[in-house]
Amino acid sequence: MVSVCVAVFFCAIIAQLGRLHNVKMARPKTLPTQTAPQTTPDKFEVTIDVMSWLKEDFGHKGSGSLSFQETVSRSTSIMNLIRHLAEKFPKFRKKAFGQNQDMTEYCLIILNGKIISTAQLSQDLKPSDRITLSPAFYGG
Repeated sequence: MVSVCVAVFFCAIIAQLGRLHNVKMARPKTLPTQTAPQTTPDKFEVTIDVMSWLKEDFGHKGSGSLSFQETVSRSTSIMNLIRHLAEKFPKFRKKAFGQNQDMTEYCLIILNGKIISTAQLSQDLKPSDRITLSPAFYGG
């Protein structure tokens, strides 16, 4: 019974990921501080999608998805981006990195639709990468 519940929950997460990338969906809400793209030869934008209750840590209230752009340097790793987001959003920082917290226990990091491991956090971002932050989930 527990494994069926975990499978159903996992399918719901995958379905929500699919809806984030569905162009027929209503336009996702963006952060009010979002500005025009800042793409240069040394910088580019990546898309950040934040799912479920994690949106509250980024100042988003209400239903709907949260999606925004971040401008990064060519040598920015995934972990550097996560640290930048933690500095920009103190509530996220406190929960993800506070009191000996392993950030990967707090949220899943999904790169272009694939869950990444801790070892992959040092990987450099590429133009048009899409990072999804989803609540970590456990089951058995």
